[in-house]
Amino acid sequence: MKKTRIVSATLAAVLTASTLFTGCGQTGTTSATGGSAAGSTTGSTGKVSITMLNSKSEIAQKLQQAVDTFNKTNKDGITISMTTVSSSSTVDETMMSKYASGNPCTINMVDPVNIASYASKSADLSSESWASQINDSFVDSLKVDGKIYAFPFAVEGDGLIYNKNTIEKAIGGTFDPTSIKSQADLEALYKKIQAGGVTPVEISHDDWSLASHYLALAYTGQDSSTSETQYYKDLKSGKESLANNTVYNGLVNLLDLNKKYNIYKASPMSSDYNTSDPKNIATGKVAFWFNGVWVMPNVSQFLTGDHAKDELGFLPLYAGGKTDGNIMAGGSKVILIDNTKSTPEQRKAANTFLNWLATDDAGQKALSVDMGIISAFKDSKYTPSDSLSKSMVSYIKAGKTFVGANLSGDYYTKVGAYLQQYLTGNMDKSTLTKSIDSYFQSASWVK
Repeated sequence: MKKTRIVSATLAAVLTASTLFTGCGQTGTTSATGGSAAGSTTGSTGKVSITMLNSKSEIAQKLQQAVDTFNKTNKDGITISMTTVSSSSTVDETMMSKYASGNPCTINMVDPVNIASYASKSADLSSESWASQINDSFVDSLKVDGKIYAFPFAVEGDGLIYNKNTIEKAIGGTFDPTSIKSQADLEALYKKIQAGGVTPVEISHDDWSLASHYLALAYTGQDSSTSETQYYKDLKSGKESLANNTVYNGLVNLLDLNKKYNIYKASPMSSDYNTSDPKNIATGKVAFWFNGVWVMPNVSQFLTGDHAKDELGFLPLYAGGKTDGNIMAGGSKVILIDNTKSTPEQRKAANTFLNWLATDDAGQKALSVDMGIISAFKDSKYTPSDSLSKSMVSYIKAGKTFVGANLSGDYYTKVGAYLQQYLTGNMDKSTLTKSIDSYFQSASWVK
């Protein structure tokens, strides 16, 4: 996923439902049958109405269609009314407002970083039938104090994206992604690609991409028994330094390598995530690009003509630790069920819908085919049709993934700025490392 806006403690204190948002189910896109807030009661007819908050705006229309299908076909009299987070707000702002007004939605789609904050207001989902079907690598990220509170709605991840067709044209032979097992192997390939007249790689300069996606692998990619949360605490206390982090050093080494062969080498801050970056990888101007599965809508628009059938995939970064042979993949959106205002009947209805998405053929198809989302469930029969998603699914099925980092506050803007200075040659590695260490030592979100 792209960057996620973070709500400050000051803003959280002043948000009020009366000034910012209306009640759940009353704004955004709603189903034709209407609906009510989480506190609605089951009627005398045995029917139950529940509400859903969607925070993935790009799939709002397709998700609404899935909700409508569920409303029409379920045999339990369940009606879901959906509302989508406003483009001028964040999911956290919306959630805080709805809880402050005593009017939360029954079903709440949030970011993984929100799980811990709202666990006390959400239902324990550990015993639900769909919980046993979650891919093992994703389960722990859904837990608080050993209990599952979140349903993994969407799986996304990142790595070094390659265009197989571009590589093979440049080297004049077959490219086997499994032949790359180190950064040395990668540079040897870069040299062959360059000799074939193609620029090997491009680097997106965006702060969120450099900090929240690329460097974030240093925090969860280590071969260590220390939890992610504890590692941040150790950085804050000064007990740990990134200088001693093998994956961090490997990532900086890879960044150095990619800087050397970067298509934007002469002007590192001129990359454009929406235009030139996806066009370059799609049209054969570059062979590699670090980014995530979420780029496919941008890339697809350029996969035309001779490039219409180009095959894209992911390579691991081989920066040490878990990054050797594995890529990052995890829940980019999760669902919580309200436990403060919803009735037992409504919570049961909400889980019926989640079970439909996870295990029913129509629900699985709606999720992965219609919405283009990679499922987190073992028995899913469907995969999004694009080659990049298929590559990611192959890693998931092979058990070759690790979870991403949960970072808050001003992390991506501050650390992203340091990485941009490093990218442009205005900061050396020692200063970069000390700057990021210093950031964590003063980060208010690390408790």
